[in-house]
Amino acid sequence: MRRKAYRVVDAAMIFLNLSTCYSIIPYLLFHLHNRYYILIIIGFLNLFYSLFRFKKKFLPVGHPLFGLYIVISVSCVISAFFTNTGWSSAIVYMFSNTTFYFLLYQIYKQYSRHQDRKQCILSMLSGYVCLAALSVISASLVFALIKAGLISPTTHLVNTMADLFDDNVDRLGQMYYFPYYLSLVEYSGTGIRIPFFQDNGVVLGYFHEPNSLAFMTFPALFILLYKSKKAIHKIVVLALYVLIMLLCCSVTNIAGVFICLVLYLLYSVRHSMKTLGLVSISLGLLVVFFVSFVDLDTFQFLIDRLDSGSSGYSQSTVLFAFTPRTLLGSSFYNLDYVDWNNPEIRSADVGFINFALNLFFMGICAVKMFQLFWKKDKFSMALFFFAAYFFIHSTKVAMVSYSLSMLIFVCFILTLATRDPKKVLPRKKIPAPIQQ
Repeated sequence: MRRKAYRVVDAAMIFLNLSTCYSIIPYLLFHLHNRYYILIIIGFLNLFYSLFRFKKKFLPVGHPLFGLYIVISVSCVISAFFTNTGWSSAIVYMFSNTTFYFLLYQIYKQYSRHQDRKQCILSMLSGYVCLAALSVISASLVFALIKAGLISPTTHLVNTMADLFDDNVDRLGQMYYFPYYLSLVEYSGTGIRIPFFQDNGVVLGYFHEPNSLAFMTFPALFILLYKSKKAIHKIVVLALYVLIMLLCCSVTNIAGVFICLVLYLLYSVRHSMKTLGLVSISLGLLVVFFVSFVDLDTFQFLIDRLDSGSSGYSQSTVLFAFTPRTLLGSSFYNLDYVDWNNPEIRSADVGFINFALNLFFMGICAVKMFQLFWKKDKFSMALFFFAAYFFIHSTKVAMVSYSLSMLIFVCFILTLATRDPKKVLPRKKIPAPIQQ
């Protein structure tokens, strides 16, 4: 019973850390407006809980992604200090995420004494799956209630609840409502919407933007499909996620899902090079046919989204990550560079050091994902798509993803899933009963 209680708290701690990724949940819990204060509190909670929960302390030796994350974070702090581009915020992100990784490692070491690696990973994924399911269900429920006329979407204005809203409220004039604390609803006079799904505002679950809702919930889709053993459960999960996709109307989300579908086809035939070649050629011909003969007016809302400011934001973040100009550069957490047309801001750059470190980091992630891609079991497939979608969608924020606890979580899961079994702690052996 005590072990189960600890596991509930472990999942809650993982849930809390991941909720700092553009979710309003920490703001509700701590009643604070500033995200940095929340991250500092959660970082100390990670430390205190680790001291209280675990008798032995372990260092994550043999975790190259975590080691490289520390190097990149320190480099960002140094470059931010010399360019005065937010070195204090870089320290806060590093502190919170580092304590989170140590907490994850301590939890894993504890679980590995009684479970195999697959069970450990599934146990540690439960906190994240709960976070994603909470927003998917709340968004779907509130959308249904609004369409049925049972609740008003413009109930309980919360523009000043969190600093997450500040930029959108001040710059874009958006309004945030929180009817019955069930789900955020965003109103914008300038947004491009699919009429039926956004004519009463954009339902966001517990995230501050539709893109954030998709970014944080869609990796869980592949875990939920793996854990759903019955066909009816899979259908329900897929139906809810299709609804979320339509509610979000995010080009990055739609592109990410499409790429995952293509990867799934390749995954299905990965051990047959002949079939792999045929599938690749077929996909290429399908793209040519689509571009040549399909009426693009049918997908005008996607074209409109590509022409919107959201597209410019994505291009700026990617350009920043791959266009170094100086050795050190500036902080890649300072989002002033998204205004790429401003000549004063364009002098900011990622720096050759951080550019190289980022490429090295992505290279290690790619190798680990390829290892999962080439395995035959369904669990590895689910973890591959869990990570693949995250990295595809994270191009939206590029190097800002280093500030996110979700990146830390994905890297930890990738490390566990691809680690040499010989280096994994053996489970605690239970002595055989003494025969009379």
